[in-house]
Amino acid sequence: MKIVKIIFLIILSLIASVIVKTAVKSDFARGLVQRYHEYLLRDIEKISVGDSSLGNTEGNINNYGLVAETENSLFYVKDVHIYKCDKDLKNEIVLVDQPVNEGKDTINVVEDWLFFRQGKKINRIKTDGANVETIFRGYSLDMQVVGNWIYLLSISDDMSVCRIDVNGQNKQVLSGKNVRDMAVYKDKIYYSYKSEDEGYFEAMNIDGSDKQFLSNIQTRNMIVDDEYIYYIDDVEEILYRMNINDKSIEKLSDNQIPKFLKDDNHIFYTLKDDSDWRFKGLYRMDANGSNATAIDSECYLTETGIGVTSDYIFYVSTDGKAYPSLKIINRRNIYWQFMYNKLSIKSA
Repeated sequence: MKIVKIIFLIILSLIASVIVKTAVKSDFARGLVQRYHEYLLRDIEKISVGDSSLGNTEGNINNYGLVAETENSLFYVKDVHIYKCDKDLKNEIVLVDQPVNEGKDTINVVEDWLFFRQGKKINRIKTDGANVETIFRGYSLDMQVVGNWIYLLSISDDMSVCRIDVNGQNKQVLSGKNVRDMAVYKDKIYYSYKSEDEGYFEAMNIDGSDKQFLSNIQTRNMIVDDEYIYYIDDVEEILYRMNINDKSIEKLSDNQIPKFLKDDNHIFYTLKDDSDWRFKGLYRMDANGSNATAIDSECYLTETGIGVTSDYIFYVSTDGKAYPSLKIINRRNIYWQFMYNKLSIKSA
């Protein structure tokens, strides 16, 4: 019986390899690849999490999930490892260190589980460092855990919006368009794509039903809240926000901003640079675009970008000469520096 299973697995592997190499796009071929991957992952532990669980903020997800927080701990990527520490940055330990030649990103933490991307895999591990498992194989972007589902852009499915359960099973294609940007907010998925040189921005329920057209814009790194949708225009690289109710659009800065992150009150961002590093400086503004101030104007950020928790700002940067490294700033220090600058201006 064991020999039969081995032969069956070899046959599936060969067929899947041929399908991938020849780029067959049929539903049958995709289904066969999916069944092969699910067969490989059939022995993982089956878990379930609360429906209201959210693995990370959309702002952090847009910046490759550099950091995530829970009530008692911080989880973050540093030098291709994943670390865990207390909320005051003490008691740091390495949670995931192997293999060292594969980057790890897009951290999501729900209950006792941490999910992360590693190359073309989605892995999960207990938050105490036990039981690391691969639950999904396939290149993805914008992975976010919401309740018992993982939402992502599947590169192997022509950049479709998909979801799988937290065990890597029951894959569903929710939108088959060539999507370039997506965000999950409450009971909606917002997504943007381009068709025949025209940008489209739409929304649908989290199960893929009730698709609605919103505007002819093409977004990048969108972040949704109760009132606005913040986004970078994919052509201009200018930061805008659109009112969800009346669809009015407001420019927040005249600068080209290739990466940003918004939390409840502020927008953290970097400026476009013509050097090889591409991202110059780290700045902060209010959510309406006012009170722009420099946090670290002389650094160059990497593609990983920025991560924000309730108390800290994480960013990977360099002076342009040294190898990029992780920096952590206490947000209280930025507040007092900002207040000092305002008082200095008034005194002058």
